[in-house]
Order: sequence, then structure tokens, then C-alpha cells
Amino acid sequence: MEQVHKFLHYRLACDSTEPMDANKLAETFFNSYDFSWAAYEDTLSFEEKYDLHDEFDLCPKLDVRSAIEFIKDELNSANLERLETWNKEARKLIAEGVFFAAYKGLNGYYFNWRGEREEAAEILGAEIPKSHLWFWPPNEPAGMTYNQRYYYTENRDVRRLALLISCMNSEDALWKNAAEYFYRRGHHAASRFLFHTWKIFNLHSKEGCLESMARSAATGKYCEDETEFFPFGYLPFPELEIRSAIEIHFENSNRNLPKEIEFWDRVNLKLIEDGLFLQRHLPAEKTSITWGEKIARAEFLLNYPIPKSHWWFWDERIKQ
Repeated sequence: MEQVHKFLHYRLACDSTEPMDANKLAETFFNSYDFSWAAYEDTLSFEEKYDLHDEFDLCPKLDVRSAIEFIKDELNSANLERLETWNKEARKLIAEGVFFAAYKGLNGYYFNWRGEREEAAEILGAEIPKSHLWFWPPNEPAGMTYNQRYYYTENRDVRRLALLISCMNSEDALWKNAAEYFYRRGHHAASRFLFHTWKIFNLHSKEGCLESMARSAATGKYCEDETEFFPFGYLPFPELEIRSAIEIHFENSNRNLPKEIEFWDRVNLKLIEDGLFLQRHLPAEKTSITWGEKIARAEFLLNYPIPKSHWWFWDERIKQ
């Protein structure tokens, strides 16, 4: 159950550096759970739906409920009573025909119960059994549409990677917890990272990504007016990680690097010479992580040991 404990600690106590036992995690779950979201209906006004979405976002999701179920043998009698109370309320809402409809309605157009169970099973390291009644609606449609399958495969990686990028310069505990779950890595992780980054930042294509790299080098920042249109909100632009991913990608395909990257290299070599590179890419006022941690996180993202030839990480003149 180690993976389940790690998941619960991330989802329920990601800002806490103190380890929490099963009972403390369960108490956190029950204290933060509210079934008010079950009042969702398509006939509600926009303002009413908006309020329910806010309440739903603050409420732990069903993968957390299944995680609590997997460790219920570790719970004390008080938490087992609260668990049964939760189950009674869920059964009541299911009998009334509102539980599954409301949960699906609040999760968006591409929501699919099978996809949710598969994703929960992957994260928790255990299949979701039929006894987890909150995950198994009656008369569930068989299969998924093409768009739903895409949402739970390629787009799932995009969503997870966006969350991972959002905390890549944050304090260590938060990064480690996010890294456990948010990105499927493999042999082609660098290319996947590059491909998904284009989507995360609405760059649409490889060419758009290269142009943004050149623009970032020229201006010292990613174009701010475009951040308003990011589907994931504001995220730090992972410039050095993209540069390494591009290098790995082009090394594997035996192709010459594009001119935009040559420009990026010239600008950043000049920053190193002028002693301004570190302030640009790891400003002390915005993060407390070390340059060594920055390199280690890049290696995790790309599933690739950053070679010494990637001077933007290893140049001996980069000193913290």
C-alpha cells in the first residue's frame, strides 16, 4: 500500500513535509468532503453551476475515496464510522439517481467512467473492484468515443505534465509528490515532453515551439500576452528542458538544429559570459531549489541523463 499512501499524501497533504498515517489522511479526507456538488443539474443557472464547480474543485475526487478504501484496515473505529456515514450518503444519492449524473456533469464533456477507473487504477497500482460502488454506475455505456479515449491517453499526459511543470521550480516536497504521478515516462520521453509542451503552451507545432524559444531568448521572457490563452493558466516556460529535449530529439533523428536554436544558443552563451544566465533561468527571488536539483529534475522529465555537451546545464561558468 506504499503507492496508495504516497498518492494520498500528495492529494491531501502536498504542502506538508510531515508524514501522515492512515488515520490522519482519512480525517483530512472526511473534513474536506462535502456532497453539496451532487445538487448539479443541467437546468441550473450559470451562476449556480459556477458555484457548484468551485465547491467540486475543492472536494477530493473518487480516486481519493478508493485510496481510503484500500487502507481501511489501518483505520481506527472513529474513522470507520465516518467511512460508513460517507457510504450511506453516497448510496442515498445513487438511489435518487443524482450521484453519477452530477459527478459526470461537473467533470466535463469528455468524462468517461471507464477512463476514470483506468486512470485511478494506474495511479493507485490496483484495479478498482465492483465493491467501490462510487466508480460503477448502473447501465454504463460500453466503450468510449474517439475523443474520450484521446482524453484519457495522450491528453492525460498533457494534463499531468502541465501540473508537473507548474511546480518544477517549487520546494522539493511538492515536486517529488507531483513527479510520482503526473507523467508517464519511457524510452521516448524527451520527444513526448517536446510534443506535449507544444500543446500545453498552445504552440500548435514544432515550428511554433522553436519560434517561442527564439522569442524568449530575445526578450528574456515568454510573450506575456499569450499566457492569458493557455489552457492550463500561467505556467513557467521550461526553456532549458525544451532545449535539451530538442537536442536529444535531433540527435536521434540525425538532423541539423534549426536556425532559431542557433540564435537561442548565441544569446544564452552571451548571458553566461556576462554572468546573467543563472539570474535569468533560476532567479533566487522566485525559487529556492539549487542548480543541481534543476538538472536532476530535467533528467526526470526527459528520462535521460543530461550529457556534458548540454552546456546550458553544465557550463562551469554557471555558478550558484
